[in-house]
Amino acid sequence: MIERMETSSTAEAPAAPAQPSRDRIADRFKWNLSHIFDDWDAWQRGYDELERKIAQYAALQGTLKGGPDTLLAALRQQLAQAPTARSGSSNQQPMPAREPMPAPQGAIQER
Repeated sequence: MIERMETSSTAEAPAAPAQPSRDRIADRFKWNLSHIFDDWDAWQRGYDELERKIAQYAALQGTLKGGPDTLLAALRQQLAQAPTARSGSSNQQPMPAREPMPAPQGAIQER
């Protein structure tokens, strides 16, 4: 015989415990972002830059169907805005230049 389960009652869960304030949490449990941003102002500049880039990408919505030239312009915009890690850091190493990959055998070459 199959018994039906009572479905009209609601599930009850205990209340979550109160979270301690940040100053009461041991440093080993806090994120250390100093390897990404030197200080709070650097973080804010990065955040503001991200907001600006999001708006620029939003402006591209619906334009890529304009053809390959529009897509290429959007990709070039993205490459020009590629992030640089810790732009104010003195230990930043530039990325090495990459040679273009050769076209596969039988591929159509640009003129």
